[in-house]
Amino acid sequence: MPSVDQVREKMYQVFSDNFEDVTVTEDGVVVFRAESTICLIDVIEWDPKIEGRNTLISLDASIVTDVKRSKALYEWVALSNDDFVFGHIVVRESDDKSLANIWFTHNILGDNFHADELLVATLSLLQTADQLDDEVMHTFGGTRMYNE
Repeated sequence: MPSVDQVREKMYQVFSDNFEDVTVTEDGVVVFRAESTICLIDVIEWDPKIEGRNTLISLDASIVTDVKRSKALYEWVALSNDDFVFGHIVVRESDDKSLANIWFTHNILGDNFHADELLVATLSLLQTADQLDDEVMHTFGGTRMYNE
């Protein structure tokens, strides 16, 4: 079973082979920006006691930040999540408890991932999040990670 560090190295190689501007944080998280969104990609330990479940690659793409929490927002998230091939919408608490941050997220099994799978999932998440930010801002408010 590969370790988190081994999967990270393979993941870094995939991104550096396919993109010119790859940013890696001190914590080992890969950061990509596309239009108004940002994608954070990390490798995490999952369940090393079970063969094939040692690592996950976690992909998180920002949609909007500081959205007022409401029943309508949660209803939209619940009813929209079946619309996507890759990923789902999540609501994460903001520092201000009356607000939320909306992300688009997806996980890939890390132990035996393929480069094409990681690239397609990453680009799909970025594209979807970039499209959703306009809809969310128009309907619920909030702020994009980056204004275009």
